[in-house]
Amino acid sequence: MLQSGLRITFIQLLGKFSKGTPGISGFVMIAESHISIHAFPDQDYAFMDIFSCKEFDAERAIGYLVDAFEAKNVEKHVLKRGMIFQEKLF
Repeated sequence: MLQSGLRITFIQLLGKFSKGTPGISGFVMIAESHISIHAFPDQDYAFMDIFSCKEFDAERAIGYLVDAFEAKNVEKHVLKRGMIFQEKLF
């Protein structure tokens, strides 16, 4: 399922910008939101960001990504930002 989802995104192979192997980045625009992934498969490492102007179940999204990428170690930071903007907009 994850592979089929990645096929519809914009994936870009990055050249080396530091020691180590090249990485792969993907970015998906979702209405007023986005998801970005920066992965370094040879090092079993990935960085992911999910941004939404609307409330969503962050723990559910994190759980999905952990399962999809078979993550063994997870560091997460959940930030609520733009809450005043949301009140004015909706």
